[in-house]
Amino acid sequence: MLSIRRKETQGCVLEVMEYQKLLGNPQSASEMYYREKQGIKLRTLRATLSGGKLLAEPGQLQYMKGNIELKVESGGGVGGFLQRAVSAALTGETVFKTEYTGSGTIFLEPTWKNYLLLELSEDIIIDRGIFVAGAGNLQFSIKRPDSILGNALSGEGMFQTLIKGSGIVALYTPVPEPEIMVAELNNEKLVVDGNFAIARTAGVRMTVQKSSKGILASAQSGEGLVTVFEGTGQVWLTPTVGMY
Repeated sequence: MLSIRRKETQGCVLEVMEYQKLLGNPQSASEMYYREKQGIKLRTLRATLSGGKLLAEPGQLQYMKGNIELKVESGGGVGGFLQRAVSAALTGETVFKTEYTGSGTIFLEPTWKNYLLLELSEDIIIDRGIFVAGAGNLQFSIKRPDSILGNALSGEGMFQTLIKGSGIVALYTPVPEPEIMVAELNNEKLVVDGNFAIARTAGVRMTVQKSSKGILASAQSGEGLVTVFEGTGQVWLTPTVGMY
């Protein structure tokens, strides 16, 4: 395996590891053949702890080595449990997150999906279901939409996940990292025809509005709606996702 991306924070190094070639007999030889031709590699996430902490979605662990303690983080108390349960139902994330502390190495389950490692310098809002793991001082909560009806019609989803604090987060992305575009807004407006914005910094407001006839394709949403981002910050876009 090769380390293809690496970020470090507060006693934890997160790395995206890539298998260069699988040598065994696959269940589907034709599928493996086309993946190899397209350069699609099997990947996993490796966390190296040196007194730090890793939070991961349950079921992600494949194996770990070293002096590592494992516990389930629920948010504390009945109130915390209920809040996390509501959050899970609305955002698609699980109620509990597994917390790893100590010193050693952790490998998560291999996947054909793409990873994005983000170093948090400010709070971010992400699509539901894309969080994999994070290191540092992170807090999770629900981000309620600015326009509930518009979000439901546009396909953006009713609720998203707000991550506060500092550290690194690993996200699943629907396209390879080189195809992700980051739009930098400086008290500006970004109009997107479709639901391919996967994350944004918390200073950017998102609404869903009626598109002007003929200006955009608007068939993407099916309702003549566009997603509008306004403010100062960043928006992560996956414009090639429709090609997959």
